[in-house]
Amino acid sequence: MVNFNGEATVVDLHNWADSTMQERIRQGKAHWRKQQRREGMAPLRTYRTGELQSMQQERTQLELQYKQHLALSIRAATESNESELSQAMNRIVLESDALRTENIELLERLQQHKRLHSLRQQGLSRRVS
Repeated sequence: MVNFNGEATVVDLHNWADSTMQERIRQGKAHWRKQQRREGMAPLRTYRTGELQSMQQERTQLELQYKQHLALSIRAATESNESELSQAMNRIVLESDALRTENIELLERLQQHKRLHSLRQQGLSRRVS
């Protein structure tokens, strides 16, 4: 309230002081809560940073293990393929030798048949003449 002289009354001054004090108390509490939350978050951030570093180290280790297993798998597959190829080549060589031997035997038999046939032809032609 303002008196007739335009001056604030004691009640007005008291109300202003009270509202100002309430606002400062509210701001102080908000600042205190913010500070408490900030202090409470610091250990959590430290924990999360540690967890993140731990997970990154684990990821690096797992990637290394993966690469090692992949290299072993490729080497084993290569050796297996080389072994299979070697076995296939051995089979081909053996089959080739067997076919060559069979071919020689068949040629010898064919020559015998030709000689016998020739002898028969000669024998028949002597009898006829």
